[in-house]
Amino acid sequence: MFELLKPYIAFLYGAAYNVLQTLDALGLVSTNFLEYAEDGSIVGSYWSPAQANFAVFILLSIYFLFLVLMTLLAGYALGRVKGVWIAVGVIVLPGLMNVWGLWPNINYTPESYNLMGTGSLGDINGYLALAILACLSGWSIFVVLNDTFCLGEKFKGLFDHAWYAAALVAGVIFIYDTGVNTDSAKLNQERQISKDLSSFFLIQLKAYDQYCESNNLEHIESCKWSARVQNTLYNYIGLATPSLFASFGPKSTEELYRVKHLPNSDEIKQQIRIEVQQYNDLLCSHTENQSIATLTAHCILTPTTYCNAYPEASKTPIKEVLIRPVALASECLIPTLVQSRYKQEKLSDKLAAVSISKHYRWMYLLAFAVFIGAKIANTTTKVIEMDKREGKEKRRVIKLILSCSVNTLKYIISVVMLLLRFTKYLLGFLIKRLKYSYSQNSK
Repeated sequence: MFELLKPYIAFLYGAAYNVLQTLDALGLVSTNFLEYAEDGSIVGSYWSPAQANFAVFILLSIYFLFLVLMTLLAGYALGRVKGVWIAVGVIVLPGLMNVWGLWPNINYTPESYNLMGTGSLGDINGYLALAILACLSGWSIFVVLNDTFCLGEKFKGLFDHAWYAAALVAGVIFIYDTGVNTDSAKLNQERQISKDLSSFFLIQLKAYDQYCESNNLEHIESCKWSARVQNTLYNYIGLATPSLFASFGPKSTEELYRVKHLPNSDEIKQQIRIEVQQYNDLLCSHTENQSIATLTAHCILTPTTYCNAYPEASKTPIKEVLIRPVALASECLIPTLVQSRYKQEKLSDKLAAVSISKHYRWMYLLAFAVFIGAKIANTTTKVIEMDKREGKEKRRVIKLILSCSVNTLKYIISVVMLLLRFTKYLLGFLIKRLKYSYSQNSK
């Protein structure tokens, strides 16, 4: 039995997770549950999307049963008993194919769930399940409505006007989401650049550490700075998302020179920059008239991706590092990293501003799936020429419901009459027994 129902359970459970993700993001439900002691006091809490999803799954299952009924009625409206059997065949086909081992193992449940994830729309398979339910809803309901109210060509023409407008809005949403996805791709690319830049910077700093140790220069400001800034760069690499880097990344160059907490911070920062320039001049000799840069294992031209921000102004002239090979490109790496944080902050804020609207667009596209089902229903009724039926063949569903209602009422009346007759017979029998007992006692 489970194998027969498994495709439907998996289908509805995955669809329920997709609904839960949006409801959770909008703050309409919570996946956090409290634990209470016997006296009613709160003793703890826990997160359980699966537990929260169970209620959504039950409600969706109830709706699915209603949808099955509507599909059967739509089948009856189209082809009477033959249409019902065709609808039954379509409905039970996934279950039978699963029993026979022919149904594909489709996973509608998401691999991960984003707690309170504003902008997260869940797994695509779960949304596909919802879209199928929505489309089937539109089809079955509108077939029944066409049969019941004989909507005719005029209604279908008006519906087409609404359909084209809805399709146009769906197209605009698609283009809008494409733009949002482009911004998201830019943000992820910028985050990757900042990670790669930090790794590149660390390699140069480690080489500078070796230079300091080899020449017993650990006491100078630049060597002390190199030792203390490396952990900061490791932290930047470890920040998993662009929003975290935007929050905890460097807002100014002072944060990377690590001199805010030191007295005479400006002087120390300037001294670090001068010492780094001396290190570059020592390892990578370069003159103003030199047209071709001399490249070595330690002296390289910094990739433009990591060096696209101009160095800060300096009281003491600092040689240009954008066009010459250097061993330590802190003059442009640090400003570029600060600039990258600003870019990621700007893109993160832009995406956050539209994240909540994603869920409303999600709702609209589900409604549009209902429209698609209704459009297919109108086409179905045209194919079978429902509007050209004779009067006795129209309103099949209403006549079926009335017939079933009358027959049910007749059955109930018959049962009630049978119970009344039985009650009458039982009372008569009891009265006779009482009379007989009374006469026996009188003698």
